[in-house]
Amino acid sequence: MSSPHGGEAKMPDSEWSPFGPYAHELASHAGELYRILRAPRGEVPMTANGEPTWTEGDQDAFGVYCDFRAVLGDLNTAEGVYELLETVDRFHAALPFSEGERRWLIDTKRTISRAERTEVLVGMEAIITSNGLRQVVRGGELVRRWSAFRHSTDEFARLGTVEEARHHARDIALRIQPHMPFPDDETTSSTPAS
Repeated sequence: MSSPHGGEAKMPDSEWSPFGPYAHELASHAGELYRILRAPRGEVPMTANGEPTWTEGDQDAFGVYCDFRAVLGDLNTAEGVYELLETVDRFHAALPFSEGERRWLIDTKRTISRAERTEVLVGMEAIITSNGLRQVVRGGELVRRWSAFRHSTDEFARLGTVEEARHHARDIALRIQPHMPFPDDETTSSTPAS
């Protein structure tokens, strides 16, 4: 596209990003993660059989996270990308999974229908390599941990890690789209330093 003044015209900010054509989609997913990670405090939901499960909100939040991860690899190298990726690393560090667990959970999620996702996940296990060690991952534990994280209960009670993850998700979105609107009340939450 050429400019009336000659040369190549730059697309408007709503369409163009130095991080590439998928950057705005990544910002949108990060903004949605900021909004959806918060859950009412409370116990981890359980099935009638006493197994951990996910609320609709837990499933939605994990789905948005998977969408975020899918677009993350499509970023272009541009000025500021290293700072952006450092913020992504801090976001991941606040989540309740190791990199190996996240990868296994995302890959496994792709093979299971949404309707049966948590019930099937709860019964699955695998051996993965993470941080140079082989370990057994159990789907039921990862389902419980995600829910406990979102609901700030069990080992995540009073840690503020869900708020920390939300803070980093917001920062990711704003690094890509500096004028992305966020509700005013969200800017006043306190977040532990990382």
